Amino acid sequence: ERTRIHSLTATPSATSREKKKVSVMGKKMAYVDAGAGEDVMVFIHGNPTSSYMWRNVLPYCETLGCRIVAPDLIGMGDSDKLDPSEEGGESRYSLTKQCEYLGGF
Repeated sequence: ERTRIHSLTATPSATSREKKKVSVMGKKMAYVDAGAGEDVMVFIHGNPTSSYMWRNVLPYCETLGCRIVAPDLIGMGDSDKLDPSEEGGESRYSLTKQCEYLGGF
């Protein structure tokens, strides 16, 4: 028998909010910031997508009483793109590099 921990109801605010931007290592990183609370849930998308993939999940999570943050990784979504001439070629969007940007976020 399953026990329901929370009865979730979606709130429209997480998907209707405009994305904010913050400067990280010289690039602008866009992110959704919704909800409020001391606890924070961070939603990281895959490659090559954006925080838009969380659009149907965030409204439900916002009702849990915590802050939710969903960034667009650098080069994706509404975040700045890296110049193709930058050192590293395709690896400039590697997981290691994205972790550096997220660490600065």
